[in-house]
Amino acid sequence: MKELQRSHLAYLESHEQILKVRLQAAQEHHNQVLEQMKLLEQEIIVLMKKE
Repeated sequence: MKELQRSHLAYLESHEQILKVRLQAAQEHHNQVLEQMKLLEQEIIVLMKKE
């Protein structure tokens, strides 16, 4: 019984770590996309003012 419990907890902790890493990567990607969109928006505004 204890071995099953240890095995299950080890699995859960491993899975939790994977999820944390993926969440961090998703947040970084989200921030990068927002920054790129902001730069594109600024570029479009500058180009529209030139016309």
